[in-house]
Amino acid sequence: MSFNLSVLSGPYRLITGAFYTRQQPTGSWLLTLTLSVVALSATLPVSTGEPAQPGQPGQPGQFEEPVDWAEGQAVQEIEIRGLTRVDEGTVLRLIRTRKGRPFERRLWDEDWHRLDASGYFLNVRTTEPIVWPGGVKLAVDLVEKASISQIVFRGNKSVSAPKLLALIKSYEGGRYDKGQVHLDKVSIEKYYQEKAFRSINVDYAIETVSSHRQQIGGKEVDVEDEVRVIFTLDEGS
Repeated sequence: MSFNLSVLSGPYRLITGAFYTRQQPTGSWLLTLTLSVVALSATLPVSTGEPAQPGQPGQPGQFEEPVDWAEGQAVQEIEIRGLTRVDEGTVLRLIRTRKGRPFERRLWDEDWHRLDASGYFLNVRTTEPIVWPGGVKLAVDLVEKASISQIVFRGNKSVSAPKLLALIKSYEGGRYDKGQVHLDKVSIEKYYQEKAFRSINVDYAIETVSSHRQQIGGKEVDVEDEVRVIFTLDEGS
């Protein structure tokens, strides 16, 4: 006699059994197949095919969003850190979160974008709220962009420095932006090319005039306060 057992997984289990017996009188094999199906209730509830409705507890795959403990708490302090030339009032005017008002996570996140887009700062970091007497305390860590103390042109034999200064957007006393200085280089080359200087080549270098030490991400690093921008021109033959 032989018995073969097959089990299928799922909310119902299917058990099949096949029994083989030998009928002695005729000397031939007779196959008698007996199929039994046993439905076993699963431990999980049977799905009805309908999607789970949000807000109903206990539904598979439904997760509650974590509660933001700081939302709605009164903002007691906003600390501005890292300023050297930009005054604190300017920063507070740029953001919409206000001392004495309820904390709004959405507004605080938007404040980061407002500060980053202001053009004043090389790096912006807004901290998570911390528990403070009467509500929460917030902080903003800032790294200011260096100011340009001087713009120098070297190798410009055919075009005067005042003319070149008029071609670029960086200016002495303004904030140093590496991307803008690169665009200034392109503008100078384009002007020369339009004047038939086909072999013009412009390069630039940045020299640190003054700097200070500042804590950034738990590390003390050198931060430039003033820089000198030097454009070197090769007008070609």
